[in-house]
Amino acid sequence: MLIPLLESAKGVLNAREIAAASRWIIALTFGVVNFTRDMGSSLSADGTELLCAQSRIALVARACGVLAVDYPCIDIGDREELVRQAKGSRSLGFGRSC
Repeated sequence: MLIPLLESAKGVLNAREIAAASRWIIALTFGVVNFTRDMGSSLSADGTELLCAQSRIALVARACGVLAVDYPCIDIGDREELVRQAKGSRSLGFGRSC
């Protein structure tokens, strides 16, 4: 089983080709720390800078029949943030099997 980690603008733009590259790929996941570095931005409290990439990854994963796995909650001590982030990810289609 393979789960590619998309960590750059190029990776997100090539998500479809990556997801279809092997029958062993079961999911796509999002590496936000390196992604924001690649974009020259930083993580904000509301994650606005991630929405386009998250949406593309979830959409491509669904279309290719693989699972979309969003990034882990960075602030592990903030339960409310964890719940907010998990609900937002779920609403975009992350964590839903095909």
